[in-house]
Amino acid sequence: MPELKDEKDETLASLPELEKCDAVVASTVTRNDTVQYRLYKQRWLGLLGICILNIIASVGLTWFPSIAVTTSDEFGISLERINWLSNCNNVVYFPVSIVIPVISSRYGLRVSILLAFGQPWFQVLGPKYSELWFDLKGRTTSTTLIALSNPVGSAVGHLVAPFCPTVRSSVLILAISTTVLVPSALLIQKAPPIPPTFSGSRPSLPPSQVLRAFLGCSRPGESTMAPRERTDAVIITLTFGSLVAAFTAISVLLAQAIEPYGYDSGVAGIMGAVSILSGVVGSIIASPIFDRYLTHHLGLASKIIVPILAACYIAFIWVVRENNTAGLYVVLVIMGVGSFTLLPVALEMVSSAVLWCVGNLFTLVFITVMDHLRDDSPSASPPSNMRKAFVFQASFVAACTVFIVGLKAKQTRRELDMQMQYEGGIGE
Repeated sequence: MPELKDEKDETLASLPELEKCDAVVASTVTRNDTVQYRLYKQRWLGLLGICILNIIASVGLTWFPSIAVTTSDEFGISLERINWLSNCNNVVYFPVSIVIPVISSRYGLRVSILLAFGQPWFQVLGPKYSELWFDLKGRTTSTTLIALSNPVGSAVGHLVAPFCPTVRSSVLILAISTTVLVPSALLIQKAPPIPPTFSGSRPSLPPSQVLRAFLGCSRPGESTMAPRERTDAVIITLTFGSLVAAFTAISVLLAQAIEPYGYDSGVAGIMGAVSILSGVVGSIIASPIFDRYLTHHLGLASKIIVPILAACYIAFIWVVRENNTAGLYVVLVIMGVGSFTLLPVALEMVSSAVLWCVGNLFTLVFITVMDHLRDDSPSASPPSNMRKAFVFQASFVAACTVFIVGLKAKQTRRELDMQMQYEGGIGE
C-alpha cells in the first residue's frame, strides 16, 4: 500500500492551507480508488449562523399572539386579525418551501440563505447543511440544533413581548434586534471542499424526481421508492405535520385560550416559553443518544413518543380550567419534550422540504379553524373559551398519529454511509 499512501499525501499537500489546518481526515479505500472524507471547523460557524437566522425569523411568530388581548385593545382590532399576523407566515411557507431545493441545488447554501424569504429557508436547508458539513456522529445533533433554534425564537417572543412597556415599543425592540443579527448569514459557506460522508458528496435529487419516485413513475436511470418506503413517508409526513401544527397552534393561541379562566398574558407567556425551552433541553440531551446509541431504533422511539403526545393533546381539553397552573405546566412540558425530541428523528427520514411544507399547511388549517371555534355565544362559560377548538385539535392529532404503529423507519441513506465507511475504515 505504499503507493496509495504517497498518492494520498500528494493529494493533501495540494489542498489549500485552510483545508489542511481545519480538517479531520477520513479515508475510504475501495478497490483502486481512494475516497477522502473530511470535517472542517468552519462547520460550527455556519451552524451558528443558521441558528441565529432561525431564531430571529421565528421571534415574530409568537410576539403578537403572546400579547394578543393587549394588542387587540390598544389597536382596536379583532383577535382573528392578530392571529393572522402569525398565520401569514404559513401562507408564505407553502409556495416558498417548494422552490427552496431547486434554488439551493443551483446556487448553493450561502447564496440561498442570502436570498432567503424568511423562516422556510432556514428550516428546510437545515438537514441539507448537516449532510454537507457533518459526519454520522454529528449529523443528528446538528439537525437538532437547527430545528430547535426555531422554537427558541418562539420562546423569546413569549418571554419578551408581554413585559415590554407598550405594544408600540415592543415593535421597535423586535425590529432593532432582528436587523442587528441579520449579518450572521455571512458565516454560512456554500459547501466544504471535501465532503464528510458519502451522502454528503452526492447532489440532492430534484423535487420532481422525488415526486415521481413517490408516485411510482420513475424514469429509466432515476431513483425508485419501494412500497414500504412510500408507506413510511406518508406515516411520517402525517404525524410530523399534525404534531407541528398542534404545537404551533398551542403556542399561538395559548394566551387567548387561558385568559378567559383568569390567567394573564404574563403567565401565558411564561407557560409557552417553559414548554418550548423544556423541549429544547430535552432534545439536546436526546440527540447525542440517538446519534450514538439509538441510530437504528428511530422507528421504535417514534412509536413510544407519539402516543404519549397524542394523549397530552387529548388531556389538554380538560386541563385548561381555573386554578390549574400546575396541570397546565405538566402537560405543556411533556408536549415540548416529546415534540422536539421527534424533530431530528423525522427530519433524518423524510425530505425536510416536504415535512415543513405539510407542517405549515396543517398549521394554517389548525389556527384558522381553532380561531373560528372560539365560543363567543351568550351562553359560553366562560366567555370566549376554546374548548371546542381543543377537541378539534386532539381529534385531528389522534387520527393522524394512530398510523405510527405501522412505521418501519428503515434509514437507507444512513446505512449506505455506514457501509461506505466500514469498507475502508476511518482515521483522524
